[in-house]
Amino acid sequence: AKKRTENEWRQLIESVGLTVLKIWRPLKLMESIIKGELDQN
Repeated sequence: AKKRTENEWRQLIESVGLTVLKIWRPLKLMESIIKGELDQN
């Protein structure tokens, strides 16, 4: 496992043809939720 910055996550997700739509960061959790979709371009 590796801790990633938001930019690292975006690069990783975009490298497989997806687009990040939204990132939720619950206040009391260390983990975030990332919503993505297939890039149509």
